[in-house]
Amino acid sequence: MEGTIAGPRPLVEGFVDQARRTPAATALVWRGHSVGYGTLLARAERERHRIAALPAGAPVALPAVKSPRTIAVILACLLARRPLLLPSPDLGTDVVERLYEQAGVGHVLAPGRPPAARRSPGADLTGTALLLTTSGSTGLPKIVPLSGAALDRFAAWAGDAFGIGPGTTVLNYAPLNFDVCLLDVWTTLARGGRVVLVDADPLAVF
Repeated sequence: MEGTIAGPRPLVEGFVDQARRTPAATALVWRGHSVGYGTLLARAERERHRIAALPAGAPVALPAVKSPRTIAVILACLLARRPLLLPSPDLGTDVVERLYEQAGVGHVLAPGRPPAARRSPGADLTGTALLLTTSGSTGLPKIVPLSGAALDRFAAWAGDAFGIGPGTTVLNYAPLNFDVCLLDVWTTLARGGRVVLVDADPLAVF
């Protein structure tokens, strides 16, 4: 009997293991504040319970305001296997609503946004984890769906290729809805490193 080849370790599982092994280790640095792995996991678990109470099936959305809370919500969606749309927080209301409709968003997690958006009947997001967006510099931003398996494969490759592990500090400058965050945020957290968030918005919520 031929053996099966195991896939890469789930990205979010790596983060959870790091949080349980070294809860006091710094996961995030933001505006001079440090957030430990244990604290970040606790926040993600609280958000996961909130997400679990929402109607099942439709993806949820969260404007990608860079903050520890946003990181915790994204982790919660990965833990709950709930597809998450991350539009830029700088987009206008009309543009955001069109993205919500395209993705079939059922609930928006950020305050100040509509509680629900119309679900697109043809949307098939089976296996999708994150829905990132392009900049929209040439028109309506395009939605870029990424599967959970793709995230896991990338984190496994990037962690080894760039030598990311406990004690590694990685600067995150790109917006959270850009794909480069797969390296500097999510791979780093999966490998026990420290992410330094650079954010020019003084109104972001800690």
